[in-house]
Amino acid sequence: MVHKTALIDPSATIGANVSIGPYSFVGKNVSIGDNTNVMAFSTIEADAKIGSDVTIYPHVVIYNGSLIHNNVHIYPHSVIGSNGFGYATDAIGVHHFIPQIGIAILHEGSHFGPSSFIDRAALDTSCVGKGSHIGAFSHIAHNSKVGDNARVYNDLIVAGSTKIGDNFKTSGISAVTGHIDVTDNVRLEAHSGVNNSEKNPGHYQGFPHEPVETFRERLENIKELYNLRKKVLRLKGFNK
Repeated sequence: MVHKTALIDPSATIGANVSIGPYSFVGKNVSIGDNTNVMAFSTIEADAKIGSDVTIYPHVVIYNGSLIHNNVHIYPHSVIGSNGFGYATDAIGVHHFIPQIGIAILHEGSHFGPSSFIDRAALDTSCVGKGSHIGAFSHIAHNSKVGDNARVYNDLIVAGSTKIGDNFKTSGISAVTGHIDVTDNVRLEAHSGVNNSEKNPGHYQGFPHEPVETFRERLENIKELYNLRKKVLRLKGFNK
């Protein structure tokens, strides 16, 4: 079913049993697979390819050339394939935008919470792997790759040109810096930051990230130092 207010370019290919909601836009040479649901006020720009059984919630923007595999869910206000933050600064400090001519790829069975942003690559591909669930308010920057079966609760920031392996997990409000590699089976606790490549699978916390046992031992040591300070002050006659 295509709503009468939806605008669909004549060159678009629409599969069987596709629903396109009110005031949505489907651009030139777009293809949409069977049983896909594009809800109200969503935009799919030229040359994007959308698989079967995809759900695109209201107010989603999918930029030109993006590739969305089967059974992907994209929740409201998300943006897929927008220009990456690519700039060059000249000798006098003026920033010049570098055209981003790559694409974004969302692999089969991946889910993206509200206000998720996956930038297109500068030249090649940015991608999120099969079965990965990316929570709300997360941003995967240009040229970055997240492997299969990731589980991100919310607010993950991945800077550009970073590669994250399979089974990555984070409790949210975490960041991974650019131009590094993170191996498979890494878990981050909330409010953690990864600022260098991590070759060892494991459970990490803090900034800079370290094994969770080390981080928690450090916190306990800080508490002990505080208690020791109070004891010293009492011995000196203060804070009786």
